[in-house]
Amino acid sequence: MALVAWRGQVFAIEQDAENLGYLRENLRRSGLLNVTPVEGRAPAALADLPPPRAVFIGGSGGEMAAILETIARVAGPGCRVVANLATLEHLVETRAHMEALGWSPTLLQVNVAREARLGALTRLAPLNPVFIVRGELPCTAKIR
Repeated sequence: MALVAWRGQVFAIEQDAENLGYLRENLRRSGLLNVTPVEGRAPAALADLPPPRAVFIGGSGGEMAAILETIARVAGPGCRVVANLATLEHLVETRAHMEALGWSPTLLQVNVAREARLGALTRLAPLNPVFIVRGELPCTAKIR
């Protein structure tokens, strides 16, 4: 995200202390200066951040509805929200909440496979699919 939003500021919320350490080490190694690690759990950790123009949700910790509702309150019109999901239940929940918020979600499913040996031959062993849901706050939303 930091490379895509190279002119902007990325806030990376992480609740797990070990993963936060990995994040900080990756930032040190990459030299990216536009990423600010934020220790905490969404949606509470969103409270002190500036209004987002785009949001990527890589995990919700079971708080997807509250996260989306918080984004709806604090983000400006046209804010893009993208969520990666691994289960059908979370996909249905996320789409339903985005629809209820008037975000017109769109869905993309991504499948990846790894090389696997089959004797002297090579086959592709599929990994679990990932669902990517994109929504956008309507441009008629109130500006805060």
